[in-house]
Order: sequence, then structure tokens, then C-alpha cells
Amino acid sequence: LIAQNPRDVQRLQELRICDRCDLVGANLRGADLRGVRVVGSNLKNADLSSAQLAGSFVVDGQLQGAELPRANLTSANFSGSNLQGANLQGANLRAANFVGANLQTAILVGVNLETANLASARLQRSLLVDAILTQANLTRTNLGGANLLNARLRGSNLVSANLQGAILRNADLQGADLTNADMRNADLNQANFRQANLRGVVLTAPQLADAQLCETIMPDGSQSDRDC
Repeated sequence: LIAQNPRDVQRLQELRICDRCDLVGANLRGADLRGVRVVGSNLKNADLSSAQLAGSFVVDGQLQGAELPRANLTSANFSGSNLQGANLQGANLRAANFVGANLQTAILVGVNLETANLASARLQRSLLVDAILTQANLTRTNLGGANLLNARLRGSNLVSANLQGAILRNADLQGADLTNADMRNADLNQANFRQANLRGVVLTAPQLADAQLCETIMPDGSQSDRDC
């Protein structure tokens, strides 16, 4: 394992605790780091591909440009961490905590974020194609310009979320709560809004022309059964 400070890597592996450590560029590919505590540490450009990080505590970390494809981050806590530009393609993030985290421009293709907490997280221009976000908490989350093509968001909480310019083409938002969300200029072609709550959502009628509406609460509070 190679890092800017090899002693910190050894400390992480042996003690399972490494707060404020220097792990820049560390090669932790496939490492078993389940349940580790790494608070306020620098993991910029670290390679955590296929690493086991289930239940880990990585609060306020610096992970810009980190490689985490296929990593297991189930129930991990990344609240307040900076993962801008990180690669998490195919990672398991089920029930993970990303409250207030920075995931701008991150690669999240095919990730599992089921029941994850992303409240107030920043995901502008992130790539979430084919992502699973079923029952995820996305309240006040900034998804401006994000690509959510084919994403699964059934039952998710998107109250007051920013979805300006986001791509939600063919996304499944059945039963989702989008109260007061901003969807100006979002691509909603073939999106599924059956039983969804769009009360107070900022958008224009043409945006919903090709979306699926059934038992859908519209922005003005009325119900649309157009596609039932």
C-alpha cells in the first residue's frame, strides 16, 4: 500500500481508526475496511476500488477524485465529506449517510442508494444513470444538471430539491414526494409520476407532455388521471 504517509495506512489497517490522517493517493483496492473510523482525513485520489467499507465512519473527509467503483459502502457515514469528481460506479451505497456531502460531478452510474440519506447534499452535474434511489431521502438536495436517466426513485423524498436542468428521462418516480421542488428546464420525457406528489413544483406544462400521470397531485393541488 502506497500513500503520502505509509504510517497512516498502517494505522488504519491495524487500529481501524485514523482520524485526520494523510491517505492521499493510498492504494486500498479491495481492502477490508468494514467499520473503520476515518474522520477528517485526506483521501484525495485514493484507490478504494472494490473495498469493503460497510458501516464505516468517514465524516468530513476529503475524497476528491477518489476511486470507489464496486465498493461496498452499505450503511457507511460520509456526512459532510467532499467526494467531488469521485468515481463510485456500481458501488453499493444502500442506507448510506451523505447528508451535506459534496458529490458534484461524481460518477454514480448504476449505484444502489436505496434508503440512503442525501439530504442537503450537492450533486450538481453528477452522473446517476441507472441509479437505484428507491425511498432515498433527497430533501433540499441539489441535483441541478444531474443525469438521472432511467433512475429508480420510487417513494423517494425530493421535497424542496433542486432539479433544474436535470435529466429524468424514463426515470421512475412513482409515489415520490416532490413538494416544492424546482424542476425548471428538466427533461421529464417518459418519466413515471404515477401517484407522485408534485404540489408546488416549479415547472411548465409542456415538460409533462410525455410523462406518465395517474393519481398524480399536480403543482396546483389538483389530481391528474390522464394516463390511468
